[in-house]
Amino acid sequence: MKITLMYAGILGLILIVLTFRVIILVRAKANLIYGDGGNPAMTPVVRAHGNFIEFVPMALILLGLIEVNGADTTLLHVLGIVLVLSRIVHPFGLQAERMNTIARFLGAASTFLMIAVASLTALWLSFG
Repeated sequence: MKITLMYAGILGLILIVLTFRVIILVRAKANLIYGDGGNPAMTPVVRAHGNFIEFVPMALILLGLIEVNGADTTLLHVLGIVLVLSRIVHPFGLQAERMNTIARFLGAASTFLMIAVASLTALWLSFG
């Protein structure tokens, strides 16, 4: 599972950045041990982190499963690249002032698309 391994490594680094944003850049500055303390600056960074945690594990599980079941390497790389790029773009779309942004839409939509294609591929491979 070398391809999934590579994308998992890249996404792990993105998770570290998102976690750093929550802990150091916002929580420490606001002197918060837990929660958001009613600080509106916490909402976008916490949601970016949470959204990553909600979607990336399933995406990686699907990517790994279709890889070990013989999915085409080009498809695997396309799915991996889409996932990485969508997870990089998505946090930029989350802003305290405005939640409806093109970056948020593109990040979320491309993540959903990646999971949908990987899911359909998994079903196809399971019956093939």
